[in-house]
Amino acid sequence: PPKRAVVIDDPSNPGGFCVKPRITETEYKAKKQKAPWDFKKSIFAPWRFEGTKAYVAAFNADWPHTKVHKFLKEKQDQDDAAEGLRQHYGEVLRLYRRCCASSGDGSTTPGVS
Repeated sequence: PPKRAVVIDDPSNPGGFCVKPRITETEYKAKKQKAPWDFKKSIFAPWRFEGTKAYVAAFNADWPHTKVHKFLKEKQDQDDAAEGLRQHYGEVLRLYRRCCASSGDGSTTPGVS
C-alpha cells in the first residue's frame, strides 16, 4: 500500500523542510485509545481497605467514650451491648460516615452530647 506523507517545516533547520509520515484521524484515535482502567495501576493502588482488624481497633478506641454506664447499670448488660455493637461496628461506621457526608450545611450535625 502507498505510504502517506506530509511536508512540514524542519524544527531543527530553520528555513528547511522535512517529510513525516501522515496518518488519518481514525488511525490517530485508534493509536491514542486509552487502556481500560485498572485499579492496580491507578493512584488508588496503595489504598488499604478497612477490614475486621480496623473495625476492632476503632471499636476498642471508641467504646470507653460511650458513657454506657449511665444508662445500663448492670455489667452484664454493658457487656452484651458491647458485643452486639462490636459485631456490627463496620455498618455503624459506614452509616455514621454517610450521615456526616449528607449534613454538609451543618443543620444536622451528628454528635453525642
